[in-house]
Amino acid sequence: MLKIKLNNMQFYGYHGVLPEEKKLGQIFQVDVVVYISEECIKNDNLENTVNYVEIYNIVKNEIENQRYNLIEFLAERIAEKIHSFYSKPITRIIVRIRKPSAPINGILDYAEVEVDKNYG
Repeated sequence: MLKIKLNNMQFYGYHGVLPEEKKLGQIFQVDVVVYISEECIKNDNLENTVNYVEIYNIVKNEIENQRYNLIEFLAERIAEKIHSFYSKPITRIIVRIRKPSAPINGILDYAEVEVDKNYG
């Protein structure tokens, strides 16, 4: 089993329940881990594996061009979009989304959700 990881991608988006989040937006930090079959690297051909640039673009599009109330739903959508783009070589996807400016009356580094999808 192989892993492709994209860590701490950062995008500006308008996701959240509160009106201020929908109007002002905020930074979202995203990690994606994609597990692929070892069959994908039996030769040196990008067509047989998962292109991390495509993963980045899928995440970027969902965060910057869509609007959701829940980051849980956003994480699920990202996982499903990645899987539907590639499907066959992917056996598992983990998506973590952090909200450093979560509207909480207290001190914390960030609020985070994680979606872990198995396709194997």
